[in-house]
Amino acid sequence: MSALLFSASRLTKGNLVKTALLFVLSIVFVYSFNYSLSNIYADSLLAAYLTATLATAITIKRKTDLAILFLAMFVLVLVKQIGLVLSLLVLFTFFSYNIAKYGVGHLKNKKFYLQIIILSIAIIVSYYSWSIYLSIYSQVENPIPKSLDYFMSSEFHSKFEATVNEFIARIFNNGYFNTGHGIINLSFITLLIACVLVFVVTSIINKKQSKEIITIGLSMVFSFALYNLFLLFCYLVFFSEYECVRLASFERYSATYSYALFFMASAILISSLPEKKIASLIYSVVIIVSILYLSPEKMFKDFQKIVPGEYNYQRRMNVERLVAELRGYMKEGDTSYFIYQNSNGFENFVYSYLQLPFKTSRDCWTIGKSYGNDDIYTCNRNISEVASGYKYLTIYKADDNFWNDNKKFLSEGSSAMESGNYKIEITDGKFYLKNITQ
Repeated sequence: MSALLFSASRLTKGNLVKTALLFVLSIVFVYSFNYSLSNIYADSLLAAYLTATLATAITIKRKTDLAILFLAMFVLVLVKQIGLVLSLLVLFTFFSYNIAKYGVGHLKNKKFYLQIIILSIAIIVSYYSWSIYLSIYSQVENPIPKSLDYFMSSEFHSKFEATVNEFIARIFNNGYFNTGHGIINLSFITLLIACVLVFVVTSIINKKQSKEIITIGLSMVFSFALYNLFLLFCYLVFFSEYECVRLASFERYSATYSYALFFMASAILISSLPEKKIASLIYSVVIIVSILYLSPEKMFKDFQKIVPGEYNYQRRMNVERLVAELRGYMKEGDTSYFIYQNSNGFENFVYSYLQLPFKTSRDCWTIGKSYGNDDIYTCNRNISEVASGYKYLTIYKADDNFWNDNKKFLSEGSSAMESGNYKIEITDGKFYLKNITQ
């Protein structure tokens, strides 16, 4: 909320009415992109923080502004791994905007290059400081690069074709941005076109700053395209096959930059509204009333009271109980794997948070045969294939599908449990599970 308020004030140059209008809209946008203020995912926070960083990047006037941008870009990398890519895109927008504002001759300005160097240092130092911190707790993850043979194989070609087809289908699907009562329901591509039109129309209305507006629009639309292509690359190279071909959680990841783009387009449009108080007030009242009517119902529920649902609360407590038992056995550098069959990953996120600073598994928390066409998370592998290299196994919930494939890995005297902790042992090169929970 503070990041959004900061962005609104910054982009409307402190105009109280316009700031209030943009701030209200920014909260509605959170829910229109299917985010909320009441979940544990970092994507909505990242979207708000990215917006604030971009707002700072195009409004720098004093040295203190550069210091704020330095700090913002430094922290952006720390919020989430993808923040590294987003910070580079912010740097690109900063560069483009300054060239448009001051002309090509600005490239000869040593002070400008010094600013670029300072901001680059923020990104580099942040990235490596975080890597060093993770290495202290043996948390550094080095993805095993796929061999060239894999990328030339028919297996990858099939995966590539299925993923790209799904990507194309998803960018045309409605529901990417929606409002209450189903009045506005936009697809990825429609939202992008709408933002482009806003930038074009606003540049015509505000002729004095048309060059800067067009530059912001072009740089952000280009960055938006690059960001989503990078996401597609990550699905193909780093995600499991089940997540890859189904683009699991694509809208949530993609909306991080979409939110910033839509916010920026709205901010530029609102900034171009008449400065006269009466006209500005009338516009604001009409827009706010309309937007509040269009706001998703969940927003009003969260504003009344944000409380953990009893079901989710119980799930967290169950995970906490398992973690509390396991932590008594773990030592520095130990790792653990998490299993919850036929689930969406909520418990896996909770588990990862509760296990910090210990390293935990990131994906394939449900394994074996697929549970149906709608199952986008289950990896068709056994426990020895996914958990090799880990020291412990936590099972939140196992079923027959799990134990039919993995009962053979139980050590002598150990039993199959629906829920509990196991120690992973490698004896004579063979994988075994030994009961911790009795």
